[in-house]
Amino acid sequence: MRKISVGLLGSILALTSDWVWATSCAYTGVTWPGPSTSMFVQPLMGSTYITAYQEATQIWTTSTVFSFSVGQDRTANPCSNPNMSTPRNGVKFDNTACGTAWGTGDLAVTYWWWRDATLIQAGTVFNSNVPWGVYNGPWSASQADFRRVAVHESGHVIGLGHEYNVPSIMYDWIKVGDVLEVPTAYDIGCVNALYGAAVPPEMQLESPVHGGVSSGVSNIRGWAVGQAGIDYVELSVDGNLYGNVPSGSRRDDVGAAYPTYPDSAASGFSMAFNYGNLSPGAHTVTVQAVGRDQASATRSAIFTVVRFDDPFIADPSAVNLSSAKATLDPSSVYLSHVLAGGAFYDLILRFDPESQKFEPIQISPVP
Repeated sequence: MRKISVGLLGSILALTSDWVWATSCAYTGVTWPGPSTSMFVQPLMGSTYITAYQEATQIWTTSTVFSFSVGQDRTANPCSNPNMSTPRNGVKFDNTACGTAWGTGDLAVTYWWWRDATLIQAGTVFNSNVPWGVYNGPWSASQADFRRVAVHESGHVIGLGHEYNVPSIMYDWIKVGDVLEVPTAYDIGCVNALYGAAVPPEMQLESPVHGGVSSGVSNIRGWAVGQAGIDYVELSVDGNLYGNVPSGSRRDDVGAAYPTYPDSAASGFSMAFNYGNLSPGAHTVTVQAVGRDQASATRSAIFTVVRFDDPFIADPSAVNLSSAKATLDPSSVYLSHVLAGGAFYDLILRFDPESQKFEPIQISPVP
């Protein structure tokens, strides 16, 4: 098992050992002034590895809002102190990590210098004691793939920290057989969020149905996916925050439609809701999905509540049909003079495909 390590090297510009761990994307806490930077590789790295490094940074450039440019400069040194010379982002092979012996299994290290959380210089050193190659496919026991390690380290240059909770190119370990070579949708979403271009989640509110009728205890449900995964789903009723909706239920249809999104096959959200607690008439439900990158999307439905005066009838004997009359048409059941909770009502029932049962679409008190 080989480890990709990342280090923090302080200068008099700033020094901290604290990572910024959100409940979502893992960031280092520092960013460039804008979503771009230039990296300078030492020509002694050789054309094979220079090309592989260019390819690695180009992957981030083409898939996120962040842009890399790569040039060659024999004087560029990732270990240089920008207090002593002009800041310049260097990349090189070396048999030490800027004078410190490599740990067992360490492949590369990225250093940052910053002031007031704004990056001034970053550089990457690759362990020259490691047998390197450039290849696709499963991680080999005999050779480290330079390009995918460069993708990982370039993520650190952008401002990403190590990820431990979801599949990510920023995970801090690589083991034999691993096949992940490029940033995941989660990684892309984190970079875009870091530089102010987070993509809103995709989502659908399936129940209640906009323009429909709701009554009694039923579900609020739907699904949501995000490029960085979904952190939570929040419910508001008539503009008032109700709370979070449990999420993570199985949705293979959504997983098939969004295969690159994290946890897309477990993207359903659902909760039981007593519509009888709402007053009769029109209401609005709004569901907001918030991604781990803090990007958000909302969906709303305006629906009509029909209900008995008693919002929850717990005793079955409180409903009595002995004096009721029923008539039918091809789509509805009409019940008149139904006793429910001590009062009489006329009801219209219609089959609801969502609940797969007859539901009231009209409840009218009998004068």
